Amino acid sequence: MQCLSKIHNMENKLSEKIIGEINEHHIKPKPRWQFLLKRWVLWLFALLSVVLGGIAISIIISLFFDHDATAQVYLKQSMVRDILLTIPYFWLITLAILIGICKYAVAHTKFGYRYATIKIVGAVIVLSVLLGLVFNAFDVGQQVQDSLIENIPYYDSIVYTSKDQWSHPEKGLLGGTITKVISPQEFTLLDFHKKYWNIDMSTLDSDNTSIIKTGAIIKVIGMEKDSNTFNAQQIFPWDSNN
Repeated sequence: MQCLSKIHNMENKLSEKIIGEINEHHIKPKPRWQFLLKRWVLWLFALLSVVLGGIAISIIISLFFDHDATAQVYLKQSMVRDILLTIPYFWLITLAILIGICKYAVAHTKFGYRYATIKIVGAVIVLSVLLGLVFNAFDVGQQVQDSLIENIPYYDSIVYTSKDQWSHPEKGLLGGTITKVISPQEFTLLDFHKKYWNIDMSTLDSDNTSIIKTGAIIKVIGMEKDSNTFNAQQIFPWDSNN
């Protein structure tokens, strides 16, 4: 009985101490709306991470299919070097970060503790891939990629695209937009590094001049004559698979 009485007294003292601490520091219970808001914010972050992950997957897919086999023949790079250049490291790292954010958000929701990390990560990857395939069907990845190249300084230096492949006039490859048709044998081209070139078509191997129109984006195979002149041997539209 004495033992029970001591325990009871200790419990009373502990309760009084806790109540004293609450009164001293003016501690008040958090309203329910704050817990609900936190829960919704966490799920919003999780959902946003999956959507952004889907966009990242879509960009990775577009970069993979952006590789130009024709340019590879002229660049004469080893297959290993070519593979290493075309791996979208930036977007793979971005995807890993988004998966980590989503995993953290889900794990801190009301019932998130019930799910193992591997299940959360696996679910995020599957959802991102499925969403990425849907986005890719609507060309979202390419549109985002083009927008980033146009608006984010130095972005084009961290990804390797077919535009990089067709920016080697010293190796006979040049791509860009036709800005002015000067004559039936000459036009001006603005390449992907914002440099203007005079394209000489007098050495053209085939009669493919129908695509030479102001505003057209093209690929040119030929020879660099000087720092501003390029002798064209073959010309293709940019979306050509040749």
